[in-house]
Amino acid sequence: MRRFLHSEAGPVPITAEMSPEQQEIFRAANAGVLDALSKGKQTKRSAKQFKWAVHDRFRLGRMASQPKGMYEALREARKLNPAVNESTLRSFAKQYKSELAKNPRLSTQQKGKLVHKKRGKPVKFGRHDADIMEYIRAIR
Repeated sequence: MRRFLHSEAGPVPITAEMSPEQQEIFRAANAGVLDALSKGKQTKRSAKQFKWAVHDRFRLGRMASQPKGMYEALREARKLNPAVNESTLRSFAKQYKSELAKNPRLSTQQKGKLVHKKRGKPVKFGRHDADIMEYIRAIR
């Protein structure tokens, strides 16, 4: 099928034996196929994922962990990202509470950081991982 793409007619050749109605149908079909092939791969996500700053995670997590503070935290978070869900703030509050259990002085601090874990699979080859990742990036 690819060999016909270089012709002006398209993937399906239009012959002289075809009736005018058939030629018109094949022209429309060829135009549709060429249009579909010319478009690149379409992704599902239309917008970039929002990146939360570590100090915003801390502030919103502290607000959300307070009694009846989820609504206030959600209102503050929507100023930064209108598409934020309550589940995001629940995870911030959970992370804040786990950090608070490790360091009780965190509750009196005005500013702090909640650093999220690195996503993806953990490294498995020790000191060779950097070389393997560099090789993979080079061949992509």
